[in-house]
Amino acid sequence: MSYGSTYKPRKMPARSEKNLRGVYPPLAHTCRVVNEYYPIIVLVGRRGREEQEEAFRTGKSKVRYPNSKHNANPSLAVDIVPNPIPHRWGKHWKDRVFFYEAAAIFRYEAARRNMVLRIGNDWDMDRDYKDNKFDDLGHIEVFSINGRRIHPRKPPIHS
Repeated sequence: MSYGSTYKPRKMPARSEKNLRGVYPPLAHTCRVVNEYYPIIVLVGRRGREEQEEAFRTGKSKVRYPNSKHNANPSLAVDIVPNPIPHRWGKHWKDRVFFYEAAAIFRYEAARRNMVLRIGNDWDMDRDYKDNKFDDLGHIEVFSINGRRIHPRKPPIHS
């Protein structure tokens, strides 16, 4: 009789895998690991000029091209939502809980890779979620790697 593990990692949805192309590999890997614990959809990875300007015009971003970490090559940011997206999404305060729980898992997994992430529910990174002026709850970006702060126009070299 075998007592081997029956655990099978949850696969990232095809749509998410497509959106992870062009994302900084350690961040993409972190997304895949988080998905094993907490199912996510990656809505956005890398944004070109037109997509970034549209996001700025529609209020989905506070910065213009090329100043978003979504614009770096490779992208240093992703936007996520739960998988599946709940019925009546956004109509109840509990929908925010997903993002806080996912953020905790992202932070933990990133720390294991010597990365610090900044999450769109806490831009100043003080863990006080009530002082946010712009909630972009599903936004996850690389803030630093091995203690070195990362700028979108100078992405890290990954071998």
